[in-house]
Amino acid sequence: MAQMPDVDMAAVATVEAEGRLRVALDNMPGGLVYTDQDLNVVFCNDRFKQMYAVPSELLEPGRPYVGLLRHLAENGYYGAGDVEAQVAQRIESLRNPSGKSLEDHTPDGRWYRVLRSRVALGGTVSVVTDITEQKQAELQLAAKEAEFHVALDNMPGTLVYTDRDINVVFCNDRFRQMYAVPPALLERGRPYADLLRYLAEHGYYGAGDVEAQVARRIESLRNPTGKTLEDHTPDGRWYRVVRSRVALGGTVSVTTDVTEQKQAELRLAAKEAELHVALDNMPGALVYTDAELKIVFCNDRYRELYIVPAELLQPGRPYTDLLRYLAENGYYGEGDVEAQVAHRVESLRNPTGKSLEDHAPDGRWYRVRRSRVARGGTVTVITDITEQKHAERDLLEATRRTEEANRLITEKNRVLEGLYQEIRDKNGQLEEQAAQIAEWNARLETRVTEQVAQIGQMSKLTRFLSPKVSDLIMSGDADDPLKTRRREITVVFVDLRGFTGFTETAEPEEVMSVLREYHAELGREIMEFDGTIEHFAGDGVMILFNAPLPVEDHELRAIRMALRMREAIAVLAQGWKKHGYALGFGVGIAGGYATIGTIGFEGRFDYGAIGTVTNLAARLCGEAADGQILVSPRIFTKTETLIDASAVGELTLKGFQRPVAAYNVLGLRAA
Repeated sequence: MAQMPDVDMAAVATVEAEGRLRVALDNMPGGLVYTDQDLNVVFCNDRFKQMYAVPSELLEPGRPYVGLLRHLAENGYYGAGDVEAQVAQRIESLRNPSGKSLEDHTPDGRWYRVLRSRVALGGTVSVVTDITEQKQAELQLAAKEAEFHVALDNMPGTLVYTDRDINVVFCNDRFRQMYAVPPALLERGRPYADLLRYLAEHGYYGAGDVEAQVARRIESLRNPTGKTLEDHTPDGRWYRVVRSRVALGGTVSVTTDVTEQKQAELRLAAKEAELHVALDNMPGALVYTDAELKIVFCNDRYRELYIVPAELLQPGRPYTDLLRYLAENGYYGEGDVEAQVAHRVESLRNPTGKSLEDHAPDGRWYRVRRSRVARGGTVTVITDITEQKHAERDLLEATRRTEEANRLITEKNRVLEGLYQEIRDKNGQLEEQAAQIAEWNARLETRVTEQVAQIGQMSKLTRFLSPKVSDLIMSGDADDPLKTRRREITVVFVDLRGFTGFTETAEPEEVMSVLREYHAELGREIMEFDGTIEHFAGDGVMILFNAPLPVEDHELRAIRMALRMREAIAVLAQGWKKHGYALGFGVGIAGGYATIGTIGFEGRFDYGAIGTVTNLAARLCGEAADGQILVSPRIFTKTETLIDASAVGELTLKGFQRPVAAYNVLGLRAA
């Protein structure tokens, strides 16, 4: 048979290693989610997403975790009670985990136990375990104990009853199934010591002296203490044995198969150990190597810092391969590659706490620290110290320049001493110049006052703009944005369907709550797409594009923002519907020329646009049904190759003498 190529063998090893890592992450005692100090989601595994069937956006990294908590409370996961109180209790357990567990009860009847623990660098890890079977077992056990309390008060599972002389009185069929022994050993009246000796001789009690093992079991029958014993069968199963005294004399031994629990405990211990290594030592990039210097795990930040072939970071791959690659590519500076690799290998085998430094080909500097792990292996933590290095370099350069300046100053002082007399002679002239400077200062003060007033107006304007546009204006790189001018713009009007009827029946607090959620989603998308807020009016919002500063493809940018808004408000509408709020969302978009600039009076200026295009956008919004994004012909013509849209027909709009054709935007075309 031909030998499998090394590359194929490496690929197989890589696949197997990836499989082991995924098993380790997706089966960590159950579901896992990591939240940062601001209670935002950092990471959650697939098992967590399977256990909590919630909208996927609630679990995206960076999303506030309170959104998930409120969704679960509103959907009955925390039982009956005040939703806000339930959410507040969960938030407190995230901020100050006490080690006590919480329980979630899903709508489909499953039970989850939630344990939270603090992470050294900040934030909280929440581990979720499915305890449905345990809960059901507890309920079933209580029922069975009540039903069989008189007949067999101690029969939760298999059972054997021995008399005062330690002879077999009774054992059930399940006992015979669990202990595959000669039937004669379980006959009524047979000394139970015979069975104990058989089990000891066949390895059920582990290695050791057989007679001592039998004597210990006999003592537990004569004087049961309530403590459990464990039997380990030759086929690898684990049994837990509990003995109790019977009022009429003798002893009842109840045996439970705990194999799955034992296996789960072993798996849990191994996974928790790996998880703690990864989480408790993660100030930045991290890689964990075992005692044989093979990679066990590295995080995404490590892959970002070290741009190397992906196969070098696969679990199970010798870490020396990566070290050699880095040495050959100049990360360790000039020198003998093998010596550099040997130096790094020694720091892995015997970490001293001293740091190493790597210099990436792109000029960045990394500090490398290694520490021994109690279970074996080494954790390596890498910190990007490029800025610190640059600061040190700048400090040295500044020191050099300072010393040079001091030398020049000393030389110039000697020259100045010679000029002192000349300066005294010119003192009169300087006094005249001082008077002139005073006059210039007065003029400068007047000019500064005027500019401060202008800056104040600009700073007020920035509340209508995205951060990127605001920064450009305040930096002075843009032309005066307050100046009135005529420009082609895109205008977007949005409002809620059914809002007027809602306000007539809802409490003011409910209306404000809906508006806060609504405005928050709109504001997020407006800022994302560099829109300018012209004004808010209850549920209605007017947004400008291409004003005050020009933006490319402002027509398409407005449509993309509207599509994102429609998706976000649709999610909110599902929550509102649960509270009985029937609210929809409509959008109108028009393009054309308008006059833009500041409107108002001294002390109260707003930024606005005047022109037919604003009226057209408002009228299209008024005609839009729930979920519709109606655009004018001008907008459709400029974007029709990039969007999917359907013709609505010609609409008769108030303020327009002729019908206006309108188009409903369905989505963006695939690139």
